Order: sequence, then structure tokens, then C-alpha cells
Amino acid sequence: MARSEFDVAEIARGRVAGVYILSGERLLVDRIVHALRDLVPPAQRAFNYDVFDADRLDGGSVVQAARTMPMMGKRRVVVVRGAHGLAAGELDKLVAYVAAPAPETVLVLVGEKFDTRLKFFAQARKAGAVVEKLEAPYESRLPGWVEDEARRQGVKLGSGVSGRLAQVIGRDLGRLAAAVEQLALYAGPGKAVAVDDVDDVIADSRERNVFELCDATYAGQRVRALVAARKMLAARESAIGMVAMLARHARQLARIKALGARPSEGEIASALGVSPFFARPLGEQARRYAEAGLGRVLGLLAQADRDLKGPVKGALGEDVVLERLLDRVVAAGTSVERR
Repeated sequence: MARSEFDVAEIARGRVAGVYILSGERLLVDRIVHALRDLVPPAQRAFNYDVFDADRLDGGSVVQAARTMPMMGKRRVVVVRGAHGLAAGELDKLVAYVAAPAPETVLVLVGEKFDTRLKFFAQARKAGAVVEKLEAPYESRLPGWVEDEARRQGVKLGSGVSGRLAQVIGRDLGRLAAAVEQLALYAGPGKAVAVDDVDDVIADSRERNVFELCDATYAGQRVRALVAARKMLAARESAIGMVAMLARHARQLARIKALGARPSEGEIASALGVSPFFARPLGEQARRYAEAGLGRVLGLLAQADRDLKGPVKGALGEDVVLERLLDRVVAAGTSVERR
């Protein structure tokens, strides 16, 4: 059971902390917030359930709301969204509160990313607050998460569906949960979702664009790779996710190199667990790179990932970071016609 699911189950059983400080994967955070909201009966939420935006909100106002006694009910829940935007001085105003929270109130601070080195977070942990950064499972565990989500929604999945969904969508849990619901509607009441349903309904332009980006890049076709990258950016795909897919493809090529000088298409398909249809282009791409070249490519991808998560992205823009990366990855292989 994932940590977020454990928290939701604990909350449903009445084991509730006085303060929650949550960040990370939005779907997981929202499910905990909704479980806490459900502690207040719907008829009482107008009085006892408050949601604030941290923008223009000071710490004193948060404390005042949390200290207010519930009206016509036993519990009050106060949620502050965008709490990462509260300045250190405003968070300091909450230190005394988190040390001794009101027994009738659950205070929930939700943010994108917190600087947990601040005094406030040390005090919160010491006082027993739940301080969690919730993250999506790694790729190897995504199929299991999809299966758990299907059970939660009461959806039957056929053989291979969870793995195919994880492959097509990746670690975006919100999209995965929505895809399970969408596929259930497509398959019809009481029917199991099949792999073909995933390909018909979900594996659309995103997967084709990812394939186009990786295939063009490692085939040495710079212009085609740049066009694919720009299409994905225009579709608001994550640049970090694009780098992750390029890195996954590079690791596949490294595994092919380890098979020997010229492995057969059957050997490639077996080693990578891919369709023989993909084995030939993968083998050709692997031959473009020496082992040292692939090592350099993996280093370039790691640097691009850091750049997209740090100040370089703000200074140059993710489109420039990606274009520079693609230029260098293409150049690390042998020269071919670039179209």
C-alpha cells in the first residue's frame, strides 16, 4: 500500500494529526486533503471547513482561523493552498501554533515545494505534525499502482493493461487515474479493459510524439528531432519527462551494445522485451554510438535534467535547454543525413 493510501485509510479510521504539511504529487495530496475534508459533515462545511490561498495571507490569519472553535460540530478543518509561498517570517508566526494545535482543528498546509530547513518544519516534526512529500512510484512499480487504482474504482483490467498504461502515460498519476476511468466507460459496464482498448483510446499523439522524438534523435536526424520536441512543448508536455524518455531510450541502446557487435533482431527483442518491429531501428541506432559516446549521452541527459530543475531553465528557457541537448546527443553519434 502506498504511503498516501495508508494515510487516507488512517484518516478514515479516525487517526488524525493536528497539522499536515503536504507537497509533491498533486493527486496523492488532493486525496489526503479530501479525506480530511470528509471529517466535516457536508451540512457543516459552510461553517467548519475553510480553504485559503496563501497569496496575500499572513501567518496570523491562519492561526486565527485554526483557533476558531467549530460551529455546530465537533471538528474544524483549515486548508492553506500554495503554502510554499508563505515567507519565512509568516511561517514563524505558526511555530507556536504547531507546537500546541487546537484539539478541534486540523490545519493542512499544501504547497509545491517547502524549504524544510526552516525552524517551522523542525518544530512541526517535533510536535508530531505529518510532514510529507508525496511522490509517484518509480516506473517499475507503476503497473502495481494502476492495478490498485483500478480496484479502487471498481474497474476490471485485462492482462497487460496496467503495464501498457504505465508505458504510455508514465508517472503522471492524475492522467493514469483518469485513463482508468475513461477506459472503463469505453469497455462498458462489467467488461474488462483490454490492451487494445488502451491503444485505441489512450495511446494517441503523445506516444507517437515520444517515439518520434527518440527515434529521430538517436537516428541522427537533428531537424526532425527538434520539430518533435517543439510539438511536445506546444502540447504542454513536460520537458523533464522528455529528457527522462530520451534517457530510457539511451539505456536501451546501451543494453543492445552489451549484446555484442551485431546482435540479431530476435536477440534485441528478447533482451529489451519489445516487439520485433522495433528491434531493427533500435539496432541501427545502437550501432551509431560507441560505448564512450553513449556514456557521454547519459551524462548530457543527466545535466539537462539538472538544468531543467534549476536556475538554468529560468535563465535560458526549457526550449533552449532541449535544443542544446538534442544537438549534443545527435553529435555524439556517427554522422548521418539529417532531415
